[in-house]
Amino acid sequence: MKSWRVFTFSFPFCAQKCTYCNFASGVFPRSLQDEYQTALVAEIRAYLFEWSPETVYLGGGTPSSMNPEALEAILAAIPGRPWREATLEASPGTITAERAAAWRSSGIDRVSLGVQSFVPEEIAATGRKHTADIVASDLETLRSAGSRISTSI
Repeated sequence: MKSWRVFTFSFPFCAQKCTYCNFASGVFPRSLQDEYQTALVAEIRAYLFEWSPETVYLGGGTPSSMNPEALEAILAAIPGRPWREATLEASPGTITAERAAAWRSSGIDRVSLGVQSFVPEEIAATGRKHTADIVASDLETLRSAGSRISTSI
């Protein structure tokens, strides 16, 4: 069986640090996000790809909070478009119709929605801010944009 060539990177910026999260992420100033994006694009362009990725995975922090123009600049630096699959992790409550449309036009075809729970007490214990209504709205927005959706519950 052929193995896929995967290009994965993280966007380590969050609105808050959730209690369960072990990722190298946190709450940082907006100016640092801009510097990170610029440095990431430079690093991708400097890398001498001997292959083109088939899959792109953008993990957390909270990449769904990234400025769509910054995301497009990062994705434009990665060779091999269109990819077999491109996934972006999203936190409930960070999804808008404009962002979902921008993700699709940038080549993101799957959104991994980090729900964790629908039980209010469990949501509060994890430090998350969403409700079942927010998740339902986000799912509808993503479906309307034509995104494939996976969730972590």
